[in-house]
Amino acid sequence: MNKPFYCEGCKRKLDHVLLDGYPIGDRLLEGVMFVIRKDRGKFTAATQDKDKSYMQTLNEKKWLKAMAKYASETDVATCPSCHGDVDLNPATAVHGIAGNSGGGGDTGGSCGPR
Repeated sequence: MNKPFYCEGCKRKLDHVLLDGYPIGDRLLEGVMFVIRKDRGKFTAATQDKDKSYMQTLNEKKWLKAMAKYASETDVATCPSCHGDVDLNPATAVHGIAGNSGGGGDTGGSCGPR
């Protein structure tokens, strides 16, 4: 089985991660956690069983496509086991910058007033 993700928090390889629907659907999808997989560099999204009945009241196909696109554009997802951050593109991840698993936020560069 393809396991392209790695969670630093629980030290496991993962075949999928979770992403909250809020960034693509605002309050309509807030709290709906989509299952994200990556195969041969392409992201796919699926609805969790617990959210299937709700998603069937919407245009599920549209939202799954939008979530797969969002997954390809964002850096961090949620581990389904420990709920920690997982880098979606670990080969290009920059640790030590806010929003990535390295934390910190201050890179020491000159990015404006302090």
